[in-house]
Amino acid sequence: MDSIFDVTDSLLILDESSFGKTNALLELVSHILMCVENNAKEYIPVIL
Repeated sequence: MDSIFDVTDSLLILDESSFGKTNALLELVSHILMCVENNAKEYIPVIL
């Protein structure tokens, strides 16, 4: 997941309905929050 944000600072998740987009987003946010706890200079996730 770290390599995603080496290229861009945004992400759009697209797929058919009921394919786990929300769960994937929540897992990604959880991973990013763990990184932020270890390094205050990391990006903070914002879900719009």
